Amino acid sequence: MSDRIDTGTTSRESTLTEDEILSLRWDTLTFKIQGSPYESLTVSALAKNTGVSGWTRPVKGKADLASEFSTKSYDELCLMRGMDLKHVRLLIEIFEQALKFEDEVSEMGSIGAINELASTQRMRFVEQFGLHHDFPIALTNFDSETRSLCEAEGVITLVDLMDFIDRLSDRSTLGGTLRHLQSIFAHGDELGLVKYFPFRKGHRGFHLPEALSYCVKRLSPGDQSQVVEYYHSLKRRRVFAGKKQVPEALVRNLLPEIMSCLLYFGRRQPRLISRLDDAAYICRELMFLEDPDLENLVQWCLHLVLGVTKRDYFEADEELADMETHRFDTQLVKDVQAMFETKEV
Repeated sequence: MSDRIDTGTTSRESTLTEDEILSLRWDTLTFKIQGSPYESLTVSALAKNTGVSGWTRPVKGKADLASEFSTKSYDELCLMRGMDLKHVRLLIEIFEQALKFEDEVSEMGSIGAINELASTQRMRFVEQFGLHHDFPIALTNFDSETRSLCEAEGVITLVDLMDFIDRLSDRSTLGGTLRHLQSIFAHGDELGLVKYFPFRKGHRGFHLPEALSYCVKRLSPGDQSQVVEYYHSLKRRRVFAGKKQVPEALVRNLLPEIMSCLLYFGRRQPRLISRLDDAAYICRELMFLEDPDLENLVQWCLHLVLGVTKRDYFEADEELADMETHRFDTQLVKDVQAMFETKEV
């Protein structure tokens, strides 16, 4: 780190080495970073939030908390394991961008300007992971309390949720799921996205198999148990006499929510919808759930929905005959039927 850099003046004294310039920048940054909320964050999270790319942990498997670096002098920083020139430059840029964002907010004279900057940050997060702006909160894996709150507050889509969390955090301290979501949106937490949204780690966008699995997971434990028991009873029907009653939750909640998933994804991924009657393709897609029991249950539910909504799919078997005796939301069924007919044209 001994190359000399011309700072733009003709004075010989102002020609500094890169080490000296980086050292000056580092001293300025650490004075501001120490004692700030940024110290409790990882550099990886700050990099994602500021849009600085290329940062990797200097030592694999070891946390890269900002406080691990900010307490070091420049010379000590350069001597840290794994801290080559590239890492030093990136770390300084990440810290500078983080502080720049803070300065922009503090210098703004209106709430509107602050909201506009926050909106820009949210959109960068959405674009980074290829998320759907209008993904319905009703199709997430939120607990019933969070879904009820969103419904009461008119929070319909992913972007609505981000805006709601921003507004709420200005007035009160967030807790529970909302606090976790705020952290996910701020730091680009992929594992957090997987927990609440049909996101697949290492991929972009939302995915139908994961969304379908959430339809099952949103059922109460008691309703899940009834649906699973009914599903297994159909397999035993040929061996044992008798027939279980179709669970109310299957007809009232699970199948209509699967129809809603098909409508949402069908309007965005028509090729996927056109292959729903390809059993081999569906099996391969559902394998991403990494839960054989859940995969089988979701595929069976999908089979029932297709039997109800896809005119040329109906087969004269007992499972679909049971479904034909129940009334679903007429408009919802018609919408799904119209989607399938459009894709077939």
